[in-house]
Amino acid sequence: MQNTGKKFVARTNNWRIFFFCYKLFTRIFNLIQMKQMDFQPRGTCSKLIHIELTDDDRVSDVSFVGGCPGNLKGISALIKGMHKDDVISRLCGIKCGNKSTSCPDQLACALKQMN
Repeated sequence: MQNTGKKFVARTNNWRIFFFCYKLFTRIFNLIQMKQMDFQPRGTCSKLIHIELTDDDRVSDVSFVGGCPGNLKGISALIKGMHKDDVISRLCGIKCGNKSTSCPDQLACALKQMN
């Protein structure tokens, strides 16, 4: 009988540890909430820009639908971790060929709209 009692205590402690870790993880996860936005650019080849920012306005992820895949993946990789104001100041006003705007410029416009 004592062996089964010890197993029961061990299992109870495992559940307590699991519950503690679960509560801790959910608290941490709720503190690091992401701001997300899907933006439809105008005047560019890309059709959609998906942006994710951390709660302190740092770029977590950017993905483009359409456009020049290599260049846009490069831009996404370079700005990851940057503060949105730094990205806006660097990308705002860039033009693509004869167009009055570009994918980076539209990304800056989208970041300006995010609160």
